[in-house]
Amino acid sequence: MSELLDLISENIFAMVIAIISVFAANFLLLSSIIRKGESYPILWRLIPSLKNRKATFIFALISWAAVLIVAFTVLTDFIGSSIEHDLPKPQGVIELPNSGDEVSNQFAVQGTLRWIPSNSHVWIMLRQGNQYWPKVEIYPDKEKWFSPVFASNESGDLQIIIAMIDSVDHDLVTNWFKVGSMTSSYSALPKPKSTTLLDSVKVRIRQ
Repeated sequence: MSELLDLISENIFAMVIAIISVFAANFLLLSSIIRKGESYPILWRLIPSLKNRKATFIFALISWAAVLIVAFTVLTDFIGSSIEHDLPKPQGVIELPNSGDEVSNQFAVQGTLRWIPSNSHVWIMLRQGNQYWPKVEIYPDKEKWFSPVFASNESGDLQIIIAMIDSVDHDLVTNWFKVGSMTSSYSALPKPKSTTLLDSVKVRIRQ
């Protein structure tokens, strides 16, 4: 109910204009029909184009269409937000390695993924402070996943994270890989703006 009230408040100006237009149109239409074309002189001076019933009727139809459009917009936004709230929260778990493990620069990561939105991408990344090194994209077509990871220059205490990002950041990451393959240099990235952290473990990587 609160979501519906929020949507109505966001569209209140458009709704007020549409409702006023409908009342005005219907008033003009009824007065034109009842008085057989005669109406209130002040209104006709203000809106000279509505001095006949046909024009008034068209104006009434347009006004009703405006109300229906506003109502449809509010309703679809409400339904969309309700569906979004009802969807399960994306989940990801790193099962191996365990937090505190010491691993070599080549190690395996495995875990589970559930309820990942179709327009999102999930990446295994290494993180050290505000530096991020994307490693492998994992696909949510199976709940269980397993992937080898190679740490090229990263060593010491780091976090292995599984991060969910949007398509824009996914394109940035894939472009980062392309540039790195051409230059043989994979400098750290800042945190992608759309990052949703699903899980992380702290490990020590030895070279």
